Amino acid sequence: MSARRSLRFCWVAAALALGGARLLAQAPLVDLLSSPSAQLAAPADDFVAEHVRVEVAPLRERAFAGEPLEIAVRVWLERDFIERHLQQLSARRLDLPVQVLCPWLERDLASSNADGASASVALGDRAVAALRLPEREFEQRVWRGFELRARRPSVAAGELQLEAPRLRLVYATQFRSTLLDEREATDSRIAGLSGPTVVLRVEALPESGRPLDFGGAIGRFEMTARVDRSELSVGDTFRLEVLISGDGNLGEFEAPRLAPSSDYRVVGQLARRERDTLVVTYDLSALSRRLIQTPTVTLPYFDPSESGGYRSVSAPPVALRVLQNSARSAPDATNSPALGMAAARSMFVLVAVLVALIAGVPVLLWLWLRRRKRHAE
Repeated sequence: MSARRSLRFCWVAAALALGGARLLAQAPLVDLLSSPSAQLAAPADDFVAEHVRVEVAPLRERAFAGEPLEIAVRVWLERDFIERHLQQLSARRLDLPVQVLCPWLERDLASSNADGASASVALGDRAVAALRLPEREFEQRVWRGFELRARRPSVAAGELQLEAPRLRLVYATQFRSTLLDEREATDSRIAGLSGPTVVLRVEALPESGRPLDFGGAIGRFEMTARVDRSELSVGDTFRLEVLISGDGNLGEFEAPRLAPSSDYRVVGQLARRERDTLVVTYDLSALSRRLIQTPTVTLPYFDPSESGGYRSVSAPPVALRVLQNSARSAPDATNSPALGMAAARSMFVLVAVLVALIAGVPVLLWLWLRRRKRHAE
């Protein structure tokens, strides 16, 4: 029994040793994630430069002051280079083992497109999910790529220069077959590659056609409205919520204000950001039964597309039913007789005055005729 246990122990130890040796044989030359500044990369030689491309592409050619800027950093690697020469650069295995060094991209990194396939890459000292780009053919070669996107906050008008992103990778050109690894690299090295420097011209918003109530909204937006209740009485307070969504500088512009009206009164207003939606809440007090729907909320905005300009979008109004407040309009039973007696006395006085006037006219006429007769005699 002890011999069997000893034999089993030997088999387990041998398997662990073999696995450990295999991991050591496959370990990267240096862990660039744990030590991103260690072993600075040598400039890429012609071999690497021939198989790797770095692009910086603003999503729109025109940029306007006050809007967030979306800028994509795309890295393309030849498929044959990935499969035959590219090595892992960290103890953590990456789908595409390359490292992007770009301060503004690290600071303003936007979430990757959830609808597209992702690939793990290194950005600075951390692994991130990048958008995997479809393969493309160029110069009779097949290329694989990924995209990291930065969403920079709004900037002032003028010239904006973006620092060139840098790329680091580990590659090898010579391999040997060993007991532990069929392709063990014998000349692994770190290479560095720089992308282009981009200068953007940020334009000021045009003055021509700017609405008087423009609050700084830039992009393309949609609006919907909802209420906490649709039936209320005069004097009651209800809540109107307007949801603003779309692609633009949500949360960076003034929320629309309601026009004054004799049918309602604005008690309070609050705006809050919920993911990709700006929710503007209005507390309103109904002042009249004429309020049959919520007030129209309009947002003027600037569309930065080529065919854009100043536009506006409105939230469709929600139907309301405002009832007369029973506590204010219903007659009080204890006061009803008094009101009836007052009305009756008023009517009696009015009739008496009319009778006096009718009876007095003949008398006055008779006195006038008699006085005239005396003067004639």
